[in-house]
Amino acid sequence: MNSKALQILSYQESSFASYRMFDRLRYETFYHRGQALLQAKRYHSALFAFNRAILIDPDRPEAWLSRAMTLLSLKRYSEALSCCDRAMAAQADQSLIWAMRGVIFQRLGQYKASYESYARAIETPPVSWWQQLRQMFQGLWKRRASTTPFQAIVEVG
Repeated sequence: MNSKALQILSYQESSFASYRMFDRLRYETFYHRGQALLQAKRYHSALFAFNRAILIDPDRPEAWLSRAMTLLSLKRYSEALSCCDRAMAAQADQSLIWAMRGVIFQRLGQYKASYESYARAIETPPVSWWQQLRQMFQGLWKRRASTTPFQAIVEVG
């Protein structure tokens, strides 16, 4: 390869890295905007923000769980249940998701399913902050196997 081709390739790679970083920032922006709108009880706007966050990064369980809370407030229970399933598949805090499912089933009048969900929530230990930290680092190292732990921490921060 000549130097011009290498220069173009380097530029493209740095552009892609910048885009990925910008995309991550966009996810955070939409997620936090959704949280603020949810607290302000502006459910339709919050749902839009969580939908955008999920489009950017569908593997983040906190966005799915927040979307489920929003749909619960809008009384769209079947959609909220499917969001709980997606959050559970992403290895989120299982006890919190089971409790959310219990609330949804209770609102649907499905008391046996509600009881079973609450029982699972009690049986399932909540994810400790150590486990969350470990999962975060495992995810970072999967995405960027070539980085050192220090570089991975700096990238997240």
